[in-house]
Amino acid sequence: MKKWWFSVVLGIVYIAVFHAWMFCETKFQVQSIGVGVFCVLLIVSIYFYKKYFLNMWDYFVHASIIFDILLEGVLIYPHDNYYFYGCFAAFAVVLVGLRWYYKRAETKELGSVSSEAVVH
Repeated sequence: MKKWWFSVVLGIVYIAVFHAWMFCETKFQVQSIGVGVFCVLLIVSIYFYKKYFLNMWDYFVHASIIFDILLEGVLIYPHDNYYFYGCFAAFAVVLVGLRWYYKRAETKELGSVSSEAVVH
């Protein structure tokens, strides 16, 4: 869970933002998008330098989720339905699949290195 906490928090923020937008006016939506995206991008930048992300693809998926919030907040109004759950599910599948794939490849690579060390 140590390497997943930001992804989980980003997912919760994604759902919370869209739920909040369902009950607010356009002015609040635009203000909240500016403040929210700035804060999340600041956090992403900090964790980028702390090596939270597995690689650039992992970083790109997280950044695209934030970019989606920005675009939907600016371009789409009103948010009066629950279609964002489909986007959330798609992002979750891509993010979990990507992280699982790279962790599995990393484990397999480490296993082959240790078995080669035993042979030599």
